[in-house]
Amino acid sequence: MVEKIITIGFVLALTVIHGQSQNGPYEPAEGDGSIGVHRDSIIVEQWLSDVDVVRGYLNISDKSAGYASAGSDQNATGKADAFTVSLGDSGYATYTLPQPLSNREGYDFAVFENGFYSPMDGGYYLEFAFVEVSSDGNYFARFPAHSLTQADSQKWTYGVLDPTQINNLAGKNTTHNGTPFDLSDLEGDSALDIENITHLRVLDVVGSIDQAYGSTDTAGNIINDPYPTEFAAGGFDLDAVAILNESLVGRETVRANPKSVIYPNPAADFVSVKGLTGNFKVFNTHGQTVLMGNYSGGKINLNELASGVYFIEFNQRKEQPFRFVKE
Repeated sequence: MVEKIITIGFVLALTVIHGQSQNGPYEPAEGDGSIGVHRDSIIVEQWLSDVDVVRGYLNISDKSAGYASAGSDQNATGKADAFTVSLGDSGYATYTLPQPLSNREGYDFAVFENGFYSPMDGGYYLEFAFVEVSSDGNYFARFPAHSLTQADSQKWTYGVLDPTQINNLAGKNTTHNGTPFDLSDLEGDSALDIENITHLRVLDVVGSIDQAYGSTDTAGNIINDPYPTEFAAGGFDLDAVAILNESLVGRETVRANPKSVIYPNPAADFVSVKGLTGNFKVFNTHGQTVLMGNYSGGKINLNELASGVYFIEFNQRKEQPFRFVKE
């Protein structure tokens, strides 16, 4: 009994620590409120496979130490599986897309790394990367990013971070959960055609707080992440890049039952569905299930949902999901 009490107390303590480790204004790495896209999410349309990796240094302040070497280019292709290629300090990977990607409603793609929560340290072990895109293979535009992590003391090699202090850097989400990016963030760049993206680049953030070597965010803040990582698997560990499903962010789809319809749309408190019954689930634009149940007619209550775009799916994906707006 004593052993059980101690174990329960330990678990509860870790739960409290987990909550206390996230105090910033941005989304958490996982769980409620996270924007991470799970590798099995229905919104994943395609996994990129054509990649060229340029390795970075084991320690950018001592280039004689050599280059990162863990993993291979192949590890950064296909579905996210936690097998990665390590980029090293300032290393990068460039993907050539099989067909041009256009800007759509919501997030357009997601980058996967292998971060994790450390209960003993009360925080997340994360490594970050900038993300850039190109419409000609020459000029690359970088997504705006923000780090609120203090830069007074260096995060040591195995130091932990608060992901809610991080925005728009690949790697802020945990293993199997990709960090999503929206091409709309790059509107207004005259050198980039966001309706014709042909290449995508993932570039390691050098986490040193030494301004001679470190990376800065869009606001000029030094980005503090674990440094140095002077071993073969140092730097950002790239797992995969997923293109998100275009049919679930705005396009109409051909339905098995063309007479089925969702109404009202937009909806305030409820929706009804004509022509379909059975088990359903409602998920958001990040692929997260927010509501589920069994429908036999009548109304589906939406009062628990925040305003936004959602999708409702019936009968184990035999029917294309309906898109609706909750006011």
